[in-house]
Amino acid sequence: MKKPLLTLLLPLLLAATLLCTLRDKDGPTPSAPAHVAAAAAAPATQPSRLAIPSPADQRAAFEAVVQKMEDQNEKLREHATKAFSNMSPKLERRLLATVMRFREPRCRQLFSTWKLDAETADAAIKLIEAHQAEVMTRRRDFLMSGIHGAPDYRIDKSVNQALAEVQLTALLGEARSAELRALEKQIDAEYLARALRNAAD
Repeated sequence: MKKPLLTLLLPLLLAATLLCTLRDKDGPTPSAPAHVAAAAAAPATQPSRLAIPSPADQRAAFEAVVQKMEDQNEKLREHATKAFSNMSPKLERRLLATVMRFREPRCRQLFSTWKLDAETADAAIKLIEAHQAEVMTRRRDFLMSGIHGAPDYRIDKSVNQALAEVQLTALLGEARSAELRALEKQIDAEYLARALRNAAD
């Protein structure tokens, strides 16, 4: 598979996390109309009817925001469906390998500070890789279902994270597992920041 497809899929998978994080449980929060924001910033002198939007204006602004989100959601779903329709097992492995190339050296560096034996270190890496494969699958499903799948995505993410933590705690112990989780959160933040910079270029 061509490399451009691989570079397209990574930002898409990361977009799932962004969308789920930014979306409120109860739906989108509408932005205030421009004249409302200007009125709020201006010094209060005397009440003005023009500064207070009517219920109809507020409803129209809300509906405009909802419609914009729905349009963007539909475009993302179409884009994701097209991109992932070419996903083969070989490409999935390459995508996972790309993620692990960013993650594994940092984890192994931490293991070396613990003086962890090679067998245990390899077992931990295998658990991390299996968890990342599951995360990628859930993000792909979320992208293809759209933002309305966010509640299911959050539940699946929590269950998968809890399972990974139980497995790593059983292997490494509670203190080391907590230290590894902190490192992985840091890696996730760095990886996301780098992907966003690349997307902006």
